[in-house]
Amino acid sequence: MNTDLLGTITMCEEMRAYSNGGHLDYNKDAGVNVLPAMHAYHNTYSLANILALPSVTACYRVVMDSKAANALFVHVEEHKVLRFEKCGNGLYFLDTTKDTNTNEAVTDYSVSFFSTVASNKEYFSRREIEGADTARILQGRVGWPSQEEYKHMVNGNLLLNTTVTSDDINRAEAIYGEGTQIINGKMTRKRPEHISTIKRVQLPPPLLQHHPNDVLDIDFLYVQGAPYLLSKT
Repeated sequence: MNTDLLGTITMCEEMRAYSNGGHLDYNKDAGVNVLPAMHAYHNTYSLANILALPSVTACYRVVMDSKAANALFVHVEEHKVLRFEKCGNGLYFLDTTKDTNTNEAVTDYSVSFFSTVASNKEYFSRREIEGADTARILQGRVGWPSQEEYKHMVNGNLLLNTTVTSDDINRAEAIYGEGTQIINGKMTRKRPEHISTIKRVQLPPPLLQHHPNDVLDIDFLYVQGAPYLLSKT
């Protein structure tokens, strides 16, 4: 979706990609700036392009040593190596906001993954959205358990008379994100420790009259439980 990561965009033979959220049609492609030998499809509604490892190894040298790091190192040039870090579901991603050689931020490429609820709903059918809404409402009614606890309750049939499934729970998180009620936490406020109130003693009027600007320091000293008042002027 980000044209800054692509070269010259041209028309190509139309291709339709299917997923559990529906399908997307592609009729444009371009070269990938960070991997000039590779091409990627372009669609403004797409989130990311997935490059098959055999396609990458056909053009570049790829090195991986899982003992040193769980990452793929793609040698683009003699002194330029791209680091693909492991993320969920066994995929490896490239952080285009950092120089993989110096690990410093770069400004050549910018990627925005900001999304709204309305745009997230575009990837699901009406029935899937209704299931996600029902799952989020039920999660609130049972006290906002964590995602894993909620799935355990649903999969274990601990909630009666409900049609919510674990897929509905996953779709709710994909559309609305993690509930703020879960992020805020559920710890109750602890009762504060009791602080004894010290009785105020009025200063004698003659002392205030003759020493209005003097500083009076007072310390409290406890000896065998009996308080002693020490004062100095």
